[in-house]
Amino acid sequence: MAESTPGRMDLMPGYEVWEDGTYEMTTGDPGGLSKYYAKDTTEPWYHTVGVQHDDAFIIRPVILREGPFKDHKVLVLEPFTQTFRFLDLPPEIRTMVYGMMLKGTTATVIVSTYKPNHRPRRPCGVTFRDKLQHGEYDWDPRSFTSLFRVNKLILAEAASVFYSNTFDFESTKAMHLFLETIGSMRPYLRSLRLTGVHAYDDRVRRAIFGLLESAKDLRTIYLPLAMMRKPSDRELPVVMASLIADSRTLLDTRRAARRAGAKEVDPISLFEIDNTRLMCYQCCRKPARPELCRTETARDWDIPCLRIEAHCLAMTARLQSEVARALGMRV
Repeated sequence: MAESTPGRMDLMPGYEVWEDGTYEMTTGDPGGLSKYYAKDTTEPWYHTVGVQHDDAFIIRPVILREGPFKDHKVLVLEPFTQTFRFLDLPPEIRTMVYGMMLKGTTATVIVSTYKPNHRPRRPCGVTFRDKLQHGEYDWDPRSFTSLFRVNKLILAEAASVFYSNTFDFESTKAMHLFLETIGSMRPYLRSLRLTGVHAYDDRVRRAIFGLLESAKDLRTIYLPLAMMRKPSDRELPVVMASLIADSRTLLDTRRAARRAGAKEVDPISLFEIDNTRLMCYQCCRKPARPELCRTETARDWDIPCLRIEAHCLAMTARLQSEVARALGMRV
């Protein structure tokens, strides 16, 4: 038995709340009038009603106690006016809500680019791009990031949560376009990951590091091992020195913030060589056959999948040592 919720109808003169139950339809034509289950005379009459309206409403069953339809049972559509002020919640609760909406299970956002017809290229989530490539897809303007458009307070609160995700880029072009597009949101960035490099990266990455100077909370930039791209020990210092020279202004800004008391900002640990790699079949099988590893890393660096993590950690330590030496700091 489902009882009606008290509302404004309860206070109106001449009306009485009609409390009744909802019964499952078991036979008969749902489009007809009230039906009667003839096999069991103890079963009640029932009728299915479907109501649609553009505005939210509540259906309240009442019994008329006055007028020509006295003692008739009717259904009244009452506007749903119950509201809830989200900003009345404490900031800590609002931050929890933002986290549930804007942070995924892996806290990683894979960013690609998309070129609409007759419009400039724009950054987008990789899932949106894949749907466009594999079939028709209607753009849904409703998204979690539309929350940023409510007001400036919610923008400041929600952006700090959303941009604390790790943003994963398949190319420096995608990273550069993303940083240009988000504009004033760059100070909220925490972690960036670059997974691919191209021949023109040396020209683009200087622009990327220039845009990142305003990213005050940036903790880590994960770089692919391919960016070192010259495995010879004699050439590695040259490659690392070029990377440090391109990002020198960014590193100096972070060093100044560190000296000003921002302990969470560490210019030495800004760069890490990403060791996130999928194991090839030969290395993940049991027993493993690393001598048959044929991945790009194995070809270029003579390192099978099983040793890539340790190699990247050693490369990270070497890069961070070079950064510390260039900045005159201790590791």
